[in-house]
Amino acid sequence: MTSKKTITKSDLTEILYNKIGYTKQFSKVLVNDIFFTIQDKLQNGQGVRISGFGKFVLRDKKKRKGRNPQTGESLIIKPRRVLTFRPSLSMKTKFKRGL
Repeated sequence: MTSKKTITKSDLTEILYNKIGYTKQFSKVLVNDIFFTIQDKLQNGQGVRISGFGKFVLRDKKKRKGRNPQTGESLIIKPRRVLTFRPSLSMKTKFKRGL
């Protein structure tokens, strides 16, 4: 795995291949299935909790008044659904200690 600022699905596939010994093809299928499952649950309006890591939560935001920062013009921001991530307590603790 190369040193990058972000980790990719191919990096995760490589980790499964190197550390666990799965074939590269099976590792790729496994990683894709995991992400597909998470995406599918979120699209169906369910939250996803990964123990020791955190949870992905969908929130519905109401319409509200806003302002265009360039023109100063008032406008109404439409209601929308947003995806948020909340790290688990153990994850928060690791970051406070500096991993």
